[in-house]
Amino acid sequence: METVFVFLANGFEEIEAFTAVDVLRRGGLDVQLVSMNSLVDSDTPECVIGAHDVEVVCDVLFAEADFTRAKALVLPGGMPGAEVLSKHNGLNELVTQFFKADKLVAAICAAPMVLGKLGLLQ
Repeated sequence: METVFVFLANGFEEIEAFTAVDVLRRGGLDVQLVSMNSLVDSDTPECVIGAHDVEVVCDVLFAEADFTRAKALVLPGGMPGAEVLSKHNGLNELVTQFFKADKLVAAICAAPMVLGKLGLLQ
């Protein structure tokens, strides 16, 4: 089954992430929450804390995710979450690959900064 991956970094905007996840799952899509934390960053890297202190246990770490089955990528906003996303080399490469393949990338509120820094907004 194809999967929609939602990328969460500490400081993400909860309403943007949770609303997208809720609607996509209600629509019958497989949605995976991806932690942008690493084992170096934390003892519990799968746990990400939103901008309003909501702690979320993600399904997978970025470093361990299999994006070959990805249907779409969702980047929620929020600060400093969106800034963390924009500095993540692996995510930048993945987003660029998706754009080149004409696949769906959704960026909410502050997250289009990721696309802008990659020169993908025209």
